[in-house]
Amino acid sequence: MGILPKLTNKKGSELDKKRSNLDKKKRSGLDKSFLSITSDQSIKPYILKLIHQVDDKIHGRSNGRYSRLTQQPLKGRAKKGGQRVGEMEVWALEGFGVAYILQEMLTYKSDHIRARQEVLGTDPFNDESVMMLYYAYFF
Repeated sequence: MGILPKLTNKKGSELDKKRSNLDKKKRSGLDKSFLSITSDQSIKPYILKLIHQVDDKIHGRSNGRYSRLTQQPLKGRAKKGGQRVGEMEVWALEGFGVAYILQEMLTYKSDHIRARQEVLGTDPFNDESVMMLYYAYFF
C-alpha cells in the first residue's frame, strides 16, 4: 500500500497539489512557443478515430468512357474512369526518348485500342470498302 499516494480532501492537501501540478503540465507546452505567446487556457488532448467507408471508395472498371484526344480511360471514380497516363506525362516521356515505355503504357498497361476495337467489332479498317476508300482518298 506504500505505492499509492495518500489523497485527502482537506484544504492544502495532496489532492490540491496534484491538481495544481496537472494544470501546470497542461499549459507548459504553450510557454515555450515560437512566437513567445503564453496562455492561461489548459489544453486537453484528444484522439480522432477515422472510420473509412470502404463501400463508398471501392471502384473497378471493365469498360467505360475514353478521352477523345489520347484514347485513354477517363480519370476518377465519379466518371467511371480508370488509371491513365496524362498528357504532360506523355510529353515528359517523349522528351526523354523512351518510345517503347510510352507505347507499353498507352497500350498494354492501359487499354489496348486495337484489341478493344477488335473485341467490340468497331475496327474501321477491317472492312475492305473502307480500306479502298481510304487509299483512294489519300493516294
